[in-house]
Amino acid sequence: MTYDYAKERPGVFTEEGVRELLEIERIARLAIEKSGAVHTSKLLAVRDSSWRTMACIDFLEEIGRIRCCTKAGARNDWIYF
Repeated sequence: MTYDYAKERPGVFTEEGVRELLEIERIARLAIEKSGAVHTSKLLAVRDSSWRTMACIDFLEEIGRIRCCTKAGARNDWIYF
């Protein structure tokens, strides 16, 4: 099974998904304020790396709360600021 944002995006808006989204955003903001960037693996560690976790990260990028500066290589190696 491969990750599909369009299929996973609705899960972001469930009660549990919103909790996860807010936690990921909080961790991303703290890391970005401290060091200027955050590694995908740090955001995936918030929860057990579910597809919904990836959808939360993609949603934050979609709405402009974080931006990806590298999209080369494995998804786990991307850097956001």
